[in-house]
Amino acid sequence: MASTGDYRSAPNAIRLTWLAQLASQLASLHDKGVVHGGVRPAGVQLLPLTAEDRFPAVKLDPPPPPAASTTTPADATRVLYMHPGLLDGSITVPTRDTDVYALGVTAWHVLSGVPPFGAAFPDGLAAYDAPTARVLLSAYLARVPDAQALPPSPLLWHEHDATDLHRLWSARDRGGVTARSLVASLLRLAMCADRAGGSRCSVGWVPGHALSLIVAVQDTAMARARSCVVAVEADDEFRVVKREVERATGYLVEEQHMSLPGSGAVLLDDATVAGAGLRHADAVTVTVGGKYGITVTVYREAGVREAELALEVAGGDMLDDAVLRPIAVRYGSSAGSWPSVYHEKQSCMLRDPTTTTVRQHAIRPGSRLHVIGPTLREAPATIFITLRDGGGESLMFKVRPTTKMEKVMETYASKRGVSRELLTFIFEGGYMDSDLTVGEYNLSDGDEIIVRFEMAGD
Repeated sequence: MASTGDYRSAPNAIRLTWLAQLASQLASLHDKGVVHGGVRPAGVQLLPLTAEDRFPAVKLDPPPPPAASTTTPADATRVLYMHPGLLDGSITVPTRDTDVYALGVTAWHVLSGVPPFGAAFPDGLAAYDAPTARVLLSAYLARVPDAQALPPSPLLWHEHDATDLHRLWSARDRGGVTARSLVASLLRLAMCADRAGGSRCSVGWVPGHALSLIVAVQDTAMARARSCVVAVEADDEFRVVKREVERATGYLVEEQHMSLPGSGAVLLDDATVAGAGLRHADAVTVTVGGKYGITVTVYREAGVREAELALEVAGGDMLDDAVLRPIAVRYGSSAGSWPSVYHEKQSCMLRDPTTTTVRQHAIRPGSRLHVIGPTLREAPATIFITLRDGGGESLMFKVRPTTKMEKVMETYASKRGVSRELLTFIFEGGYMDSDLTVGEYNLSDGDEIIVRFEMAGD
């Protein structure tokens, strides 16, 4: 920040008045048919508004870049205020609409006190050059919900009557907002803030009303980040915040590890929002994606309990891969013919396990599942299979359903005195995968596998 002052120390009424003046200047340009094309904090000078000069002239310029940097942070910062159409190329030159959008993002910056779209840059904006920042932000805007192009709530989130400023922060209904209409909205909000005493809390906010937190969710299992905004009370515990994050994102409460960005301080479930020093539009980080334990009770048939197994799963795992496949292989079920699975607290069978995740079924740490036949059967102790080459010579192997084909292949190559890499194994017309087991191929007693020799260099 420039030494002339810190805009974040100004009351809401003054910040909103600054923005109204900025919108008025932009409206005058547009009335003359001029497009600015570069509205962003680096080009804004906020002038004194009080006779006492309590809030002197302020610049919103970012700090100067390191001398060794070839692409300045200012270049990347410019990307934050670009219209989505300019980012993805659907708009080729700046227009009045792109100016108004940039002003809306600048307003969010001024009112929240932090640069926008932090969740779009996993390593922080300073880690990326301008072209990369442009790609990351364009991809982020393409996947956020329509109504949350920007979090709807730095200081004005709880306004019941949506203003043109709110519409600019929404990807859904910003059409029709002009610089001139934005002036009226900002002046009305400034008057509301002034009636509230110019305090630094939200416009019209009173104790007992909800405040907003901006939540950046890091999914370590899927190497992706997303963000959401949740509304909570100041005296709510963080277990309540986690429930709101689950409601907004689907990530289970028990998966979430919540902390403060920057310091990494862990936010315990029984700590309160106010106790952690969090205020309106402050940010928290949630990390998800780790493994957790569940219990699976296996029934060979309804009412006949077979075993109880402990499994480690992650919320993003497919139910098929995480639960049913290991059990089917253990009991010798045919590939693709999985048993039925029920949640202990539900009476209906879970949805298609090949296309739904553990998280989608609300399978939490400690959850108990019931897996029932009829596809489960007693796995035979051993079976005999034959491996036959192109010359008609064969070898017989005694294997178990849990034996990996890799072991069978290596043993065959050793007995033949050839390199394993020169052999191809074929069953029922398809090439065999060494990572699968005899049971997964549904091999039965007397089945035959064809072995083909491949010449080196073919």
